[in-house]
Amino acid sequence: MEEVVPGVAPSASTAAPGAALLGGGGFAFHFLRGFWCRFLVDVKLHGLRALMPTQGLTLQDAVRQEFGYEILQFDFTWQS
Repeated sequence: MEEVVPGVAPSASTAAPGAALLGGGGFAFHFLRGFWCRFLVDVKLHGLRALMPTQGLTLQDAVRQEFGYEILQFDFTWQS
C-alpha cells in the first residue's frame, strides 16, 4: 500500500474511482450532466406553457394532466 502524503495527489492506482474523470474529460462530463438536467426541465416547462393557454389550464391542472403529479399549495408564513 502506498504512503499518503499530504498535499500530493495520489497515483491512479490509489485514486478514487471517479479520479480518471479529472481534467478536460471530467469538465465536459460535469458540464453536460449539470446542464442536461436544467435543459430537460426547461423543455418540459416550455411544453406546459404552450399547453396552458390552448386548453385553458392552470399550472397545477397542466402538470396533473401531462405528468400525473399533484402540486400542493403550501403556506410559507413563519409562525412563532
